[in-house]
Amino acid sequence: MYNFLLDKRHNVPYNSITQMKILYWRYKKMFCKNCGQEISEEAVVCPHCGVATENFRLGDKQPIVEKNGIAVAGFVCSFFIPILGWIFGGIGLSRANKRNGKGKGFSIASLVIATIMFFVYLGQNLS
Repeated sequence: MYNFLLDKRHNVPYNSITQMKILYWRYKKMFCKNCGQEISEEAVVCPHCGVATENFRLGDKQPIVEKNGIAVAGFVCSFFIPILGWIFGGIGLSRANKRNGKGKGFSIASLVIATIMFFVYLGQNLS
């Protein structure tokens, strides 16, 4: 039905809609902003001049964020098992000092809450 249409670049007949889609995606091209040569749309750098294309973005790489999960665990545990709150809070505080303060608030809060909860539980057991 569509045999009269030809891809002028590759002399391939368009005989179906599917083949037209395949040809479109296979030969999708863009041009280098530096040298003007035609390059693949998936290219990260121009194969002719070596300049980075729009696909090459340094901003796409997210910085690795170091999370202090131990500090959060200490905070949660401090409400129910104060000794674990002290242990995890202490470890979390040590890690926070090494990681520019990430989780320092949770660590200090877990130590304080664990101490308060310890005395609350101690008071309940003595009465």
